[in-house]
Amino acid sequence: MINSVGSKGRGPREYIDIKNVQIINDTIIVVTSPQITICKYLKDGSYISKETYEIEAQQAFYHDSILYAYSGFGMHKQFRYISVKLNQINYLVNSKEKVINFYEDTDVFSIHDKNLYTRETYSNTIMSINKTIAPYLTFNFNKYKIPDDFFKFNSGFEAAEYLFKQRYAVIRKYFETSSFQIVEVLLSGKPVPTFIYGLNLKSKLDKNWTWFSMGKIGESPFINSLKYSVDNKMIFLLDPSNINKLSETEIAKISNRDLLSKITENSNYFIAEFHVDF
Repeated sequence: MINSVGSKGRGPREYIDIKNVQIINDTIIVVTSPQITICKYLKDGSYISKETYEIEAQQAFYHDSILYAYSGFGMHKQFRYISVKLNQINYLVNSKEKVINFYEDTDVFSIHDKNLYTRETYSNTIMSINKTIAPYLTFNFNKYKIPDDFFKFNSGFEAAEYLFKQRYAVIRKYFETSSFQIVEVLLSGKPVPTFIYGLNLKSKLDKNWTWFSMGKIGESPFINSLKYSVDNKMIFLLDPSNINKLSETEIAKISNRDLLSKITENSNYFIAEFHVDF
C-alpha cells in the first residue's frame, strides 16, 4: 500500500459507498452516493473538507470546477443529469422513463484530453459534456436495439422482466485515446451474455468500426475486466484465479505477458495490456 485517505464511517472525515475517486492537482476527491457527498484530501492523506449536496445520484464527476451527477433511469427523477457550480444546481436531460436502472457497476463518465463523455445503460448514444450535454456518438444496434415499449412501463420490475425476454445490447463502457475510440457492449444471450468490443481509429474519416468478441461470461478472464485504454492498448484487470483460462491467441496479444509466469491463484489482480489490432 502506498497511502490511504480517510476511513469508512459517517463522521466529518469519513465516507460510505464510494462511487468515484479523482486526483486533481494535489487534491484527492472521494465521491459517495446516493446523496452526493464530496470528501477532499491532500495526497499525503491530510483532510481538507467534506461537503454534502442536496441531490441524489448514482455517480458524480468533477470537470472544470463543475460537479456533474448522473441520476440514472431508475431513480424516478425528472432529470437524469445534474450540474453544480458554486452551489448553483442545474438539471439536465429531461427524463419521463420509469424503468429500473439496476446497479451501475461501471463508470458512466470518461475523460480524454479535457473532453468529458457520458453514457447511459439503456441508450445507444454517447454524449459529450461541456456545460451542457449533447449527443456525440450514436450506435445502431439494429435488431438488438432496446424496444421502445421498454420505456413505457410504470413499474421498473415489469420493464426488467419484459427486457429479459428480448435480445438486446447495452453500452457498458466508452473510452477515447489520442488514436482510437472504444466501446464495450453487453449482448444478451442464453445461457449467458457475450461481451462485444468496438474499435475505431480516429484517423479514419469514414468511421469504420472494427467489432470483435472476447467470448461469453465464464469463458475468458477478459470478460467484464476492461478498465481503461491508453495509446493502442486496452487495459484489463484480470482475476489471477482465471489466468489458466487464457487462450494462446489471447496470451500472444498481451504486451506484458512475461509476468504471467509469476502469477499464482493467491496473487493480486493482474494488470494486462492488450494490443489493439485494426
